[in-house]
Amino acid sequence: MGNMFAVDIGKYVKTLSEEEGFSDFGWVNAAALDEDFRRLSSYVEDGFNADMKYLAENMEKRLDPRTLVEGACSVMVFLAQYPHTARNAGENTIKIASYAMGQDYHFVIRSRLERIMKKISAEFPEFMGRAFTDSAPVMERAWAVRAGLGFIGKNNMLVSRKCGNRTFIATIISNMPVPENRKGEILPVSSSCLNCNRCIESCPTGALSPYMLDSRKCISYQTIESRRSAECEDFLINRHGWIFGCDECVSACPWYNIDRNGGWSEFSVNRDFLISLDAASWMNMTGSEFRRKFSGTPFSRAGIKKVKDNVKNRGTNDR
Repeated sequence: MGNMFAVDIGKYVKTLSEEEGFSDFGWVNAAALDEDFRRLSSYVEDGFNADMKYLAENMEKRLDPRTLVEGACSVMVFLAQYPHTARNAGENTIKIASYAMGQDYHFVIRSRLERIMKKISAEFPEFMGRAFTDSAPVMERAWAVRAGLGFIGKNNMLVSRKCGNRTFIATIISNMPVPENRKGEILPVSSSCLNCNRCIESCPTGALSPYMLDSRKCISYQTIESRRSAECEDFLINRHGWIFGCDECVSACPWYNIDRNGGWSEFSVNRDFLISLDAASWMNMTGSEFRRKFSGTPFSRAGIKKVKDNVKNRGTNDR
């Protein structure tokens, strides 16, 4: 590319990633994800995706990013860490997933990726690419593994040896080939799960088995993605106090506490406010109050009606 001899592009993009606060970065050739695609297809055929019909759409684009972005040569993969979130103990504690304690990661991460792409374009005018933050048919976890950034644990989450399992994954798919000095063989990161089954044992609803999740029984699915009320779910489960998401299988993992104090501050700005809300506070909240307080946060995805239904059907905290 035009400026290749003036700038070490591999080092340059890695530096941009670090300057924007990403925990890790990898770069890999764009290719078909045949094995991962077969697993996803089987998952959908078995109905484990529940009502998440979007997982069954645009399958050919999930298979190969070159059908998603014209002229794609490579996938840049970025990891953004979110903070560990301690909670108040107590009988009436309402539980909220750690990742949801701040701003919506889609917006936070995308703005940083756009700054990175703008800087790359300034240095390399030939560059063309698109940024994705879990909002398109991109198999992010598969690309993170291919880029050497981690392994998939038994709870189906990416585990980074550098920053644990509290990470968001983002990608830039572009026409820029992987630099020669980054084309060394990327060896798969071997799993460290071995005989550890803490995540499986921690799942209070039996939704989780090794490397497989039945979304229909998953607290996180039922409290966020599902458009049904609790009594209309395929499986009636005890949600054990969770009203938005669930951290049980993630926090049970030995990798959860890696870099315990790390993570972007944007992802915890609402923490103190959220843990101060009791059931009555949620149930008495008006739609306008909800929009004012939770616009631009993960809670917007569920909406006030859904959250109130979750509060009402949160079940017991007893395990």
